[in-house]
Amino acid sequence: MAEQFGFAGAVDGSSVHDLVIVGAGPAGLAAAVYAASEGLDVLVLETNAPGGQAGTSSRIENYLGFSAGISGKLLAARAFTQANKFGAKFAVAPSGVRYRRSDIPGVERFQGTSVSHAATYLEAQLCGGEEVAVVGGANSAGQAVVFLARTVRHVHMLVRGASLAESMSRYLIRCIEELPNVTVRTRTRIVALEGTGPGRGALAPFAVTLRPRPHRGTGVR
Repeated sequence: MAEQFGFAGAVDGSSVHDLVIVGAGPAGLAAAVYAASEGLDVLVLETNAPGGQAGTSSRIENYLGFSAGISGKLLAARAFTQANKFGAKFAVAPSGVRYRRSDIPGVERFQGTSVSHAATYLEAQLCGGEEVAVVGGANSAGQAVVFLARTVRHVHMLVRGASLAESMSRYLIRCIEELPNVTVRTRTRIVALEGTGPGRGALAPFAVTLRPRPHRGTGVR
């Protein structure tokens, strides 16, 4: 399957490359395009698929050349095709790296039904008209909020930090502030999920228990 998608099945240990790029995110793909276009023998190593974490973003609006925005998946596909055109080689390197999973008690019962680690068109359809929560305060979370707000009834954005400005681009903050169906809850974390568990062919409803985080230096517990 890897070979069908342009990935080498294995790395030839006897080959010598001019440049080896570890990671096929936007930066790695851009480096592959520039280097391969100059005639260098380029090998790109990637654990999963081209695009990295950005590849799961529903919409990226601060990438050079795409003033109207572009999905992470499409951006990665175009960059991968461009790098291939110039002769860059790609190989799967199963290093064992995994995205950090949530440590919320009980979250495993809702994995794959009501809890997702990405906001794609599938999640937007499943959550249409519902009330949802997005956990996180960085750009990926902000992009998910803006994307989901188009189809869901209300989005609660749960942020551990004191403000979005600590970890999010200003253009995304402005977009979120203009959305009438989004509530940003700062200094907040989820301490429990309760519900009936996975349903059949539908989202499993559950209740979220929140706890405000203490302000530093106040002595509040």
